[in-house]
Amino acid sequence: MGIYNITWVQWFFITFAATHFTIIAVTLYLHRCQSHRALDLNPVLCHIFRAWLWLTTGMSTRDWVAVHRKHHAYVETKDDPHSPVVHGVWTVLFNGVGLYRRAAADKSILEKYGAGTPNDWLENKLYASKNFGVVLMFFLDTMLFGWGKGALMWGMQMLWIPLLAAGVINGVGHHVGYRNYQSSDESKNIVPWGILIGGEELHNNHHAFPRSAKFSSRAFEFDLGYQYIKILAFFKLAKVRYVMPDLNHDTFTGIKGILNARMGILSKLHKEVIRSVFDTNLGSKIRLKGVSVARILSRPPSLLGEKEQQSLKLALSLDAQLEKCYELQVKLHKIFYENRGQDLMQQLRDWCQEAHAAHQKSLSDFALWLEERFLIATEGEACGH
Repeated sequence: MGIYNITWVQWFFITFAATHFTIIAVTLYLHRCQSHRALDLNPVLCHIFRAWLWLTTGMSTRDWVAVHRKHHAYVETKDDPHSPVVHGVWTVLFNGVGLYRRAAADKSILEKYGAGTPNDWLENKLYASKNFGVVLMFFLDTMLFGWGKGALMWGMQMLWIPLLAAGVINGVGHHVGYRNYQSSDESKNIVPWGILIGGEELHNNHHAFPRSAKFSSRAFEFDLGYQYIKILAFFKLAKVRYVMPDLNHDTFTGIKGILNARMGILSKLHKEVIRSVFDTNLGSKIRLKGVSVARILSRPPSLLGEKEQQSLKLALSLDAQLEKCYELQVKLHKIFYENRGQDLMQQLRDWCQEAHAAHQKSLSDFALWLEERFLIATEGEACGH
């Protein structure tokens, strides 16, 4: 018998509240604040999150941040600490904690990617004793709620992050779902309502704009974590540094502005040009068993398997307009992500000229929008006119 003799209904709500607070601590503090610097949190709130995570997960801020940053730096490659593409989705789903611990044990990873995380006495002395935190949580749970309910509550707390964060987000979030943005990885939005895991369900949106404090990008999507951030901001406990750009309303200046918006630009190109040309010219004429040509057209070539590449080659061979538009989509992706150190504005001007020269209306309209929206054309000149 514990200090509080709770019913099973009460046990359910207390356990849910405790595990939900753990999720919020992970997504707000470890992920959006510490890993990506998308927001600043009040120092007192940071200490509360750190203490709670130590008790319920035994995780170190530096360890988690370093492993996560390396994941973004080497996503879907052999150096990605927990890619289902490399390790297999079932391995990540059920042994995500093992992959995390293996990476966190590598001191070179911690030194290179753990910069800027807490380095005080609490972190180095108290929170460094990771097992002590979870053992202390066990005694607190059993003391408060008894051996039966308390031990079961502790078990749920210990499983929550390994299952939902290390497993579902890192595994399922790179395996099944839908994509708003064609990032050069396999990240997907599991569902459009980020509630159970605090917004982390919108994983593709996050990989497209990792520095954004807000994970939802479409009208029907909901990011619960960002709602908490807005509440904290109202009470001056949080300050948002950056959110993903809105192509219709935000003002973009210079190369930095263009690069911040590049994923949205590519998404707009695919939706308004590539998909439009495909639906008009080929949509009713090509049916490939087990293959979605429209989906293939949206994905970076590096992510296509052999069968998909063959299907893509066949589709492009059937329509010259689609082939040209797709060629320009690939070229624009390379300008944004591969041609570093070169004159970005000049490359975009050349791209616009080539787009206008293709004499395809939707492509030319897109190029004109790009010129006017991001001031790519030189003063007094519109590319291709």
